[in-house]
Amino acid sequence: MQEGTSQKVDEPPNFLHTDDVGSFLDLKAEFIKRRDAALIGKQASHIYSNSTLKNKKNILAITKEEKKAKQQLSERRAQRIRQNEEEIRKEEQQRLRQQQILEQKALIYERMSHGEKLTYEDGREAEFLVDFHNKKKELEAGCSSSCTQNDDLTDDELRRSDDDDERQRVKEAPLVVHYDPFEEKGRVFGASHVPLPTLNEEAREKKIAELKSMTEETKIERNKRKLQRNAEKEEERYRVNKIRQRMGMPLLESSDEEEEQELPTNGDIQSSSTPAESNVIDNQMTKEEEKPKKFGVREWDRGKVGHMRWIEAQREDRDEEFAPPASYRETKRKR
Repeated sequence: MQEGTSQKVDEPPNFLHTDDVGSFLDLKAEFIKRRDAALIGKQASHIYSNSTLKNKKNILAITKEEKKAKQQLSERRAQRIRQNEEEIRKEEQQRLRQQQILEQKALIYERMSHGEKLTYEDGREAEFLVDFHNKKKELEAGCSSSCTQNDDLTDDELRRSDDDDERQRVKEAPLVVHYDPFEEKGRVFGASHVPLPTLNEEAREKKIAELKSMTEETKIERNKRKLQRNAEKEEERYRVNKIRQRMGMPLLESSDEEEEQELPTNGDIQSSSTPAESNVIDNQMTKEEEKPKKFGVREWDRGKVGHMRWIEAQREDRDEEFAPPASYRETKRKR
């Protein structure tokens, strides 16, 4: 045995001779990579199993508060179900009771319609507010009389009566009126709103004169309201100007419409002045007419005035060499 073991130990190692050394290195690298992947997968599965075991108790466990809330919820639900069942049972009992009363009334009415007299247990006759026997006789008598009257009339008389009824209904039908001028007295009327008589000429002329007088009244009322509005605007402008003057801001100017209303007309001036004064006033009026009108800043031009002034200042400071030709300004003025 010792000789055998010594022979095994003394045997030299067997070497593999190959020219492709890189294949061994690739094989070793592949082995290491697969070994590492197996180790990582094993560790991940171990971590997942531990976490599931730890969290399993938390998912399935119910605390005392949750258990108590669940019990209270089930009790409230059961109480609500019992209440609903009780209400349904009461409604059904009431419906059955009403149905029974109606059936009893129907039986009593049927017995009375056949001529049977109803009595109580002690023998007294039942008294009702309506005498069904007389009511039935009246209905039968009325039906028989109307039937006999219709039988007595001939077809021509019936047709004639129907035509008379139709003619009377057509006469009583009102005309279709789209506008009633008497509904609103303070309205500004026009020719299309006032019905003018066509046959009576005097009434027509009277109506036209009334319409003209109403038109004049409307114009006077409009002028009054206009003057009142202008007076209110003037008062408001006066208050604002006082505040602006106190703050050192420029005063607001009155609008062109207010100036036109404040100025008297040419006819009033000529009637209330001498010929010499009228000539002076005419000269003043012509001078005022020659003056260019001052237009206020439009709403959509607010904020542009300062920009335009800056542009004009830049144009004034600009050298003439860089100015556009004169034809540009002429074409712009023509436009």
